[in-house]
Amino acid sequence: MRTKKQDEVSLFEYATKDLLKAFCKKQDLIPDYSVGGDRIDMFYISDFFFSISDIYFDLKSNQPVRKIVEWYYYISEHDVNINYYSYCMGLRKEQLKK
Repeated sequence: MRTKKQDEVSLFEYATKDLLKAFCKKQDLIPDYSVGGDRIDMFYISDFFFSISDIYFDLKSNQPVRKIVEWYYYISEHDVNINYYSYCMGLRKEQLKK
């Protein structure tokens, strides 16, 4: 017999899976695997690492296609730690205090 807790965990896992599918379809990317076997946190998708929170934000706020890929390359090339939300709001390396 399944407990309420097991049902809630299953629903969360299904929701995560659905978000991942919708995100990959929108971005035309291929999901490869979840990092560390954790199916609800970090994902390796077409040579990129994205967290479920960034995936959720991208879908919920209807960001332009490939904006998240633009951000991924930006933080890699500029050696800066700007989260996806802040990047979408316009934050760039030049605006950070040193």
